[in-house]
Amino acid sequence: QTLSKYMAFNRKKHGATLCEALSNAIRTKATTPGRKMLYLNVMHEVLISESPLQAGYQNDKKWDRLADLRSQLGETVVVDAIASVRDCAGTSEADLAKIRNWIEQWEEIEAFGGPTIVLGAR
Repeated sequence: QTLSKYMAFNRKKHGATLCEALSNAIRTKATTPGRKMLYLNVMHEVLISESPLQAGYQNDKKWDRLADLRSQLGETVVVDAIASVRDCAGTSEADLAKIRNWIEQWEEIEAFGGPTIVLGAR
């Protein structure tokens, strides 16, 4: 959560750079399935931060402020990252189930503002 909060706080200055670094880290062939899932978990935490799914949710103001970062993550990281994890030898069925659960959560809160990225991730 600390890293996802850092990314959310620094979204204006470093949003594109953070998304690119996260994408590169996940797609690297040398990265193990466990490490890729860790990076995906960070991305998931950013995508659902300040959403109604979070404990302590108060209003849409903070959620709306993170829309640009969620869009950047959706456009540059999500689909390729999930494909990279699925194609990685050693990815467990539990990891894939976790990814499916995350995708359902993103769809429920409309994390990307529409269904296109969620459909691409499935």
